[in-house]
Amino acid sequence: MQRQRKLLFLAYYFPPVRVIGAVRAFNLAKYLARMGWQITVVTPAPELWRNVDDPEGVTVRLTQEGIKQILTGHDWRCLNPIHLKCWNTGLGYILGGISRKTARAYSIEVEGGWYAHVSRACGSFSPGDFDLILASGSPFLSFRLARDLSDRLICPFVIDYRDLWSGDPHAIQPYSKAGMRNEKEVLSKCSAVTIVSPSWADFIHQKFNLEKRPFVVTNGYDPEEMDIVEPLPYDHFAIVYAGHFYLPDSSATPIMACLEKLKSLLKDGKPSWRFHYYGGQSDHVQHEAKRFGVEEYVSVYGPVTRTTALRAVRGANVAVVMISQQKEAPLEYRGIIAAKIFESIGLRTPVLAIAPKGFDVCSIVDATGGGKCFCAEETGGMATFLTNMMKGSTPAPKVTSEYSWPHIASEMNNILLRAMHTEPDIR
Repeated sequence: MQRQRKLLFLAYYFPPVRVIGAVRAFNLAKYLARMGWQITVVTPAPELWRNVDDPEGVTVRLTQEGIKQILTGHDWRCLNPIHLKCWNTGLGYILGGISRKTARAYSIEVEGGWYAHVSRACGSFSPGDFDLILASGSPFLSFRLARDLSDRLICPFVIDYRDLWSGDPHAIQPYSKAGMRNEKEVLSKCSAVTIVSPSWADFIHQKFNLEKRPFVVTNGYDPEEMDIVEPLPYDHFAIVYAGHFYLPDSSATPIMACLEKLKSLLKDGKPSWRFHYYGGQSDHVQHEAKRFGVEEYVSVYGPVTRTTALRAVRGANVAVVMISQQKEAPLEYRGIIAAKIFESIGLRTPVLAIAPKGFDVCSIVDATGGGKCFCAEETGGMATFLTNMMKGSTPAPKVTSEYSWPHIASEMNNILLRAMHTEPDIR
C-alpha cells in the first residue's frame, strides 16, 4: 500500500474566519485530502478573529475530511484590528494607532505577530515528518515561514499567491526594498509557484525574470456547497452585489450611474426591480445611491454570513462584480479577479462585470457565457443589458467544471507531486 503523502499547509486565513481567502484555503485542503494527502493546517485560533462563521460546523467538516489543525496564538493583534480581536477603544485605540504607524514606517506586515507562534508550533517537527510544505499568501510572511521550515525540515515548499506581493494594486503598505529581496529569495528557493490569474503570472514572470512562468491556479466554486444553497425569495428583478469595494479603483459609482439610467428607461417602474447590497460599506453605497437619485431602489444589509451572501446571489436575477473603473490599467491590475465571480458561476446566476477591456475577468465571463463585461463608463450599455434581461433575454450560463474546486485541486495536486520529485525552480 502506498504511503500517504504528508502536507504542511500554512494558511493564515482559514475557516471559520469570514474572509474570501479562507474559502480558497479550505477547498484546496478539502479536495487535496480526498486525493490522498494527509494535511496539517497551521492557522490562528478561531477565538482570535472578530468575524467567524459556524466554528463548530467547521470543526465537524475538518474531522470528516481527515484534515488536522494546529491552532496558534498571535502577537501584536492591534496591527490588524479589522480582523483580529484586540484592545481598540480609548487609550487602546491611540496606542494601536501609534503601533500601526510605526509598523508602516518599517514595512512590518500587519500579520507579523503570527510568525513566532508558527515557529513555536512547528518546533517539534523533524525531517521526514512532511513531504511538502504549501503556503498561501497573503500574508506573505507565510512564504518566508515556508522557506525557513523547508530548510529545517529538509523538504520542498510551494508558494500560492492569492494576491501580488510586490505591485499589489490594493496594498495598504508601501513595498520596501527589503520586501523585494525577500520575495526574490523565496522565489529562488521554492519548488513551484502558483497564482490566481494569467496576467499576474506574467507580471511575476517578467518582474523577477523567472526561468519559467508561474502556474495559474484560479479560484473556483465548490459544487457540493453550491448544490445546497437555497435562494433568497425576491419578489422582483433582483440585482445583487455581495462583497467589498476597493476605493478608489473600484466603487459603487458606476453601478449607481447605471441604476440612474435604468430608472429613466423604466419610468413607469415596471417591471419591479431593486438593487441589494450585502457588505461592510453600506455608507458608501447609500451615499452614491443618494447622489444619483436612486436610493428608493437600493437596499443595504451590512456584513452578512457567507451562507446569506450565497443565498442572495442564488436568488438574484443578476450578480454585479466590480473590478476596476479605470479606463486603462497596467498588467498588475489586469489580473484582478474577484473570487465571488466563481460562486456566481457555480450558482448559475448571470453576471454583470465591470472592468476595462483586456482584464482577465472578462475572458472568464466570455468563456462561461453567464453574463457580460462592461467598462465603467458604459453605464448606458449596462442599463440596456439589464432591461433586456427583464424582458426575457437572459444569458444562459454554460455548465463548466473548469472552475470547480475538484478540478482546480486536481491541477494543484499535479503541481505538488511534481514539486516533490524535482529540483527547485520548476516555475
